[in-house]
Amino acid sequence: MNNLIEKTFTYRGESRPVFFRELTAGEQLKLSQGYKSTLRDGAAETTLDFYAEGERAHRLLQMTLVDANGRNVYASIGKLQEEPVSKINKLVELAREASRQFTEEAAEAGND
Repeated sequence: MNNLIEKTFTYRGESRPVFFRELTAGEQLKLSQGYKSTLRDGAAETTLDFYAEGERAHRLLQMTLVDANGRNVYASIGKLQEEPVSKINKLVELAREASRQFTEEAAEAGND
C-alpha cells in the first residue's frame, strides 16, 4: 500500500513536499468517537467539544502524515503536540485536503 497524496507544505518561507496516506475504516471510526447528534423538531443538533475536536485534528494528522515510503512522521500524538501550533495547524489543513481528495478520487472511480 503506497497510495500517497503529495502536498506542498510551506512554513516560515520554506516549501517542501509532504505525503499523506488514506485512513483505514477503523481509524475513521476512531476519529468519529465523541461526536454527539440529537434530533429535535426534525433537525439534527450536533454538540462539539472543542478540546476533543482539536485532539481529533491532531490524531488525523498523526495517522495520515507519512514520509515518501509510507512511514508515519510522528510516532505518537505527544511528539506531534511538541511542535509549534502554527506548523501543526497548516499540516492539519493539508491533511484534511488530502482526506477529501482520497474520498473524491474513490467516488470518481466508482469505489464510494
